[in-house]
Amino acid sequence: LLAALDATEQLVSDSAALGRRHVGYGVTDRHYELVAEALLSALREGHGAEWTGELEDAWRETYTLLASIMKRAARRTSEQQAIPVEPA
Repeated sequence: LLAALDATEQLVSDSAALGRRHVGYGVTDRHYELVAEALLSALREGHGAEWTGELEDAWRETYTLLASIMKRAARRTSEQQAIPVEPA
C-alpha cells in the first residue's frame, strides 16, 4: 500500500475496481465503517505504546479516502445494474 501512494492513478483505479467487485459481495456503506474501526483497533493494538493520535489520524484519513473511492465506484455500478438496457 505504501508503495502505491506514489502511483496515485493506479491506486485510484485499483480501489475503484475493488469497490465495483464489492457490490457483488453485498457490501454496504455500514460495512466500510465497521472495517475502519476494526482496522484502527488492530493497528492500535499492534503498535502498542508507539501508537499516537497522529498515526491514527493518518490511517483514518487514508482509509477514508480509499473507502470513498470504493463506495463511489460501487454506487455507480449499482446504478448501472439497476437501469434496464434497451434493445438496440
